[in-house]
Amino acid sequence: SGGGMIWLSGLSGITFGAAVRLDASGRDGAAGKDKSNHFASGGGSGGQILIFSGPSLKAPDDQLPTLKASGGNGACTSHSNLWVVSGAGGGGFVGFNWSKPSGDRLLRPNFNILIGGGALGSDETGHGCNLIPGREMLEATFGRVGQNMSITACAGGHAGVFCDLCDKDSWSDGVGMCQPCNPIPLRAFHPNSTTGWSTADCPYSCSVGVPNVASNKNCLDPLDYALTFFGGWKGVLGIACAIVGTALLLLWRRRKANLATNGSRPLLEDLSGSTVSTWSRRVCASNGSRGAMEFQINRDNLPFHVCRVYLMGDNTRLAPWFLPQTVPAGLEEMVLEHRWQQLSTEVKKATEVSRVSGHLISALRHLYPPLAPLVARWQRLRRARKVQKVLMEFCDSERLWTWIREPGKELVLRFGCDAKATLAHFDVLDFARSRLDWAPVNLLKDAWLIPVQGQGTFSDPFEVDISDPVLQLLEHTDFGATAVLSVISTFNRAARKIQQDDLRKDEDDSLQQLHETVEQCAS
Repeated sequence: SGGGMIWLSGLSGITFGAAVRLDASGRDGAAGKDKSNHFASGGGSGGQILIFSGPSLKAPDDQLPTLKASGGNGACTSHSNLWVVSGAGGGGFVGFNWSKPSGDRLLRPNFNILIGGGALGSDETGHGCNLIPGREMLEATFGRVGQNMSITACAGGHAGVFCDLCDKDSWSDGVGMCQPCNPIPLRAFHPNSTTGWSTADCPYSCSVGVPNVASNKNCLDPLDYALTFFGGWKGVLGIACAIVGTALLLLWRRRKANLATNGSRPLLEDLSGSTVSTWSRRVCASNGSRGAMEFQINRDNLPFHVCRVYLMGDNTRLAPWFLPQTVPAGLEEMVLEHRWQQLSTEVKKATEVSRVSGHLISALRHLYPPLAPLVARWQRLRRARKVQKVLMEFCDSERLWTWIREPGKELVLRFGCDAKATLAHFDVLDFARSRLDWAPVNLLKDAWLIPVQGQGTFSDPFEVDISDPVLQLLEHTDFGATAVLSVISTFNRAARKIQQDDLRKDEDDSLQQLHETVEQCAS
């Protein structure tokens, strides 16, 4: 039979004497036989011991009180080399409800609590069942261990009959017993806590000499941690291969260029001296240098600057560059409309982004994010040079302007873009103008609309390029260079914080904040 229930309750408290024993254990099973049958009853399960005590709960420290709710042992019997074995009883439950629990184990009484499950008992003659052959296979008949815990739920990180604080590498939700925390990295440890951990994901810190866990969740050593920025050893190997491959490619191109130059130098010299080649280069304003000033207009040509036509788009697969088919206002009398439309078509072909390029950037963003913006910028610059080449070839083969002028006074169409090739434009130059007619910009009469370059990302933020010679004309206004540069600098500093996704949110007030910041600086 089972152990039943023992209930103790004291409003002000309970005092246990020396060697007090409360036993609610289950009874052992019994074995027997009659003339024709052999039987063995199972062990009884442990009962319950429930103690409800007020603030004063006392027990001697030298002779601890015993609270026992163990399961009863099983029984066995045999007949003609056949054994009959019964199961043992499981352990019971011992629970406390102390109105003044203490997390300090030195300030509360101790008890000897026994809640084990039963094991193999004896047969009808009193001999132990441990004589059964192969008894190690009978562990399934043993009773399971019972529970000892607080009757009311403990705070998180505490468990046991007195809601003791779990060890620093254990946790509890306040209902069950303390359990081991989830595994942590090799170079990590659990810090000491006065409140305990209520979830299995216990906090941990990295060991001394290892980067902080805030940025190093796996507690990698300094070398491995540094390599994670490059994609680990595989990333470093890939970068090394890319550097070597790039160096070999540049050497191959240089050697190929040298061979081509040595084999055709006389022909190139003849063409470079021809009148047609010189005129086409002058009209198309091609700049062969590769650098920061590659796509910028020469400052010496500012007195001849007529206007600037911006291309639409930001030179990406979703928004490629394109030149509107309609001739811009102010150029109707200067440009042949059908030629302008042809130029627009050629520019559109040159700025198309292939699917392969788009998939390459998408793959790099997942496999090696630091390399993705560099490759994207290289592709944009490549398309910019292609547009520059298309413009030069178009000027060589087609007549764009309405007027035919004498050499030295031509109209020139010049391609330009920012250093990251996100904002492109065509500058119109009129070399028939006199340098003496140039005058500073008067912002009281003319309003300037300045497009912003960039894509709203960390590597390509929104900004105004003050190094553009045309924009530097604003420094000569009545406001002065300091005022103009201060406004542009304030704009760039605030615009860097705006992401492209923020512009698509209706509830985002980033643009309003940017407007207020610039207005405050300008005033």
